[in-house]
Amino acid sequence: MASTASDTIAAQLAQAQQHYQAGNLLEAEATYRQIVQQDPRQVEALFWLALLADQAGRTQGSVNYYQQVLAIQPNSAEAHGNLGSVLLRVGKVEEAIAHHRRALALMPDNAKARYNLAIALYEQKQDQEAIAGGGDYLLVRAALSISSSD
Repeated sequence: MASTASDTIAAQLAQAQQHYQAGNLLEAEATYRQIVQQDPRQVEALFWLALLADQAGRTQGSVNYYQQVLAIQPNSAEAHGNLGSVLLRVGKVEEAIAHHRRALALMPDNAKARYNLAIALYEQKQDQEAIAGGGDYLLVRAALSISSSD
């Protein structure tokens, strides 16, 4: 039986994951790139390329890949949340807040989304909104005061 393109991509995704789990990040990234060359709309590979770029400190590459994911799946709460975190680290607070708000709107019960929004609002000095909208603002403030006292 001939293998289909989706079977090939599924096998490549599994191989990329094995590379990643073994700590072979360059091989994982190369495999994800091959997948995207075959199918530029392969969301899972684009998402992993965003994560790998972020881990390697290639912020703009990470942002670009997350934007590609969101162009294909605009309701990906995880992509909105991760993109918001990357943007916050590079000082793009307004954009980060917008993505964290979208992630929270898509996953209202998700503690990580709520926490990330609270962090972004804290960075922007929107204390009252962080308390009302972030929910975990006091935990964020306590965590920040502990880490700054170390």
